[in-house]
Amino acid sequence: MPATQPEIVLSNLKSAIAERNLENYMKCLADTVGGGKSFRFIPDPTTQVQNPGLFAHWNLESEKRTMNYLFSQVPKDSTISLVFGLLTEQTYVNRDTTVFIRDYTLEIHHSLNPEQYPREAVGRAEFHLCQVQGEWVIFSWSDRRSGNQPSWSDVKASFGK
Repeated sequence: MPATQPEIVLSNLKSAIAERNLENYMKCLADTVGGGKSFRFIPDPTTQVQNPGLFAHWNLESEKRTMNYLFSQVPKDSTISLVFGLLTEQTYVNRDTTVFIRDYTLEIHHSLNPEQYPREAVGRAEFHLCQVQGEWVIFSWSDRRSGNQPSWSDVKASFGK
């Protein structure tokens, strides 16, 4: 669905993950094509310390490679689900930029060793969105873990190595 409103981006992100649709997942993220901003992922600080250098040059290609691998490791008869909690906070910076802060739970029913690859991630994401050529995209994504549970950063670190 065209992301003509910022809320649609998060809905599209959820759908792309559930459908394991890499192309639609990538459409949710900013690309410099068309004069847009470049995508940036800011990992949870604990995950960053545990994986020195991994996120230093994280970009769209890193995201694409990681999600492609993740999607490929989920059997056809299994699921991936992303659930966002109620909107924690939304700030309109200006008419072309907004910030969403959402609690999330990501469940991945993959076929890999769960000791090395988390099957559930829980945390809080801060999404900075901008409008490029009439559609909203995520240009900055910060992640924070909730308690001792793996975060989305841990998922990216595991599947992105």
